[in-house]
Amino acid sequence: MSAVQTPDPAVGLGQIQAADSAFNLELFKRQAVETFLAVKQAVEERDLSGVVDLLSDRIYDDLRTEFDLADRYAALELKLRSVQEALELVVDVARDRRLLLLEVAVAILILVEILLPLFHVYSLAALP
Repeated sequence: MSAVQTPDPAVGLGQIQAADSAFNLELFKRQAVETFLAVKQAVEERDLSGVVDLLSDRIYDDLRTEFDLADRYAALELKLRSVQEALELVVDVARDRRLLLLEVAVAILILVEILLPLFHVYSLAALP
């Protein structure tokens, strides 16, 4: 029975440094930590949109399936459509109310324009 040997990262990093003299180990470590933390945060928040380019297609598809992103997206789209329709209804009601007030104001002005000459004629007739 042979034991599975896990590769030593130090050996692999040493080989990379030997092959590439411009390789910066500290920069590599810092970027690896930042990438790990970004993916970890995305998984915790269940929002992979910010780390799609950091994940392989298989891992992204697995996580997407796990998070039910397609179903959640469809539900969110439905809710947004409902909110948009409700907002359009509110805007229509407000517009109708303003139009009604405008129509009432015009009707009052027409009535005043009709009554003023009548009042003027009546006041002249009342004079001796």
